Amino acid sequence: MLNPFKEVDIVEKVTIKEKLLDIICPSMMSLLPLASKIKMKGAQKSHRSSKSTKHDPSYFEYVNAFIENSR
Repeated sequence: MLNPFKEVDIVEKVTIKEKLLDIICPSMMSLLPLASKIKMKGAQKSHRSSKSTKHDPSYFEYVNAFIENSR
C-alpha cells in the first residue's frame, strides 16, 4: 500500500497538517489576523527633536564664535 504523505515535500506536509487540524479543531485554526491596527492606551510617542532643549544661537554667540575661530 502506498503512503502519499511520505512522497510529498515538507511544504505540502505542513499544508496537509494545517488542513487536518482545521477539520478536527476549527475553533483553534480559524483565527484570522486583525484587519486594522488597535489603538493602545497611553501617551502618544513624540519625536525627540521636538522636545530638544537646545536653543538657536543668538547673534552675539555667532560673533563670539567667529572671533574665537579667527584667532
